[in-house]
Amino acid sequence: MKLSRFLTPVLSLLFTSFAVAAPVPLVFDVQTSPFTLIDVGTPGPGVGDTTVFDDRLFQEGKEVGSGSGFCTITRFAPEQEHPFKLSCTATYVLPGGTVAVQGIMTNSPLKTLTVVGGSGTYLGATGTLEFLEHGDGTGKVTLHLQP
Repeated sequence: MKLSRFLTPVLSLLFTSFAVAAPVPLVFDVQTSPFTLIDVGTPGPGVGDTTVFDDRLFQEGKEVGSGSGFCTITRFAPEQEHPFKLSCTATYVLPGGTVAVQGIMTNSPLKTLTVVGGSGTYLGATGTLEFLEHGDGTGKVTLHLQP
């Protein structure tokens, strides 16, 4: 009977579902770098051309990191509302480590990329990154990292 007094609380713990709090998103103000296009074909934007960037990240007015990367134009259809489709890869340098992201974007102001890894504090990170461009050289990056 002593064994059952021991097993009951142990089994109870094993089969109890624990609620895990959702992580708080990391939010940064962004100062975007000047637009840089590497034009590899016919002059002007087109399939195969690449944009490169090195944006600055801020929290409470203090510079705390950067986001650097490139996007290759995979579709250019000037007659459409969002004429560009781009395949993008970037690394965000943050306090405590880096976060790597990639995905498909358009020239819509809101872009969502997948977190594919990280280093330091963010080693093995997964989740999403949302980048909202304000249209004036500034924006907001929100990282939603999974526990």
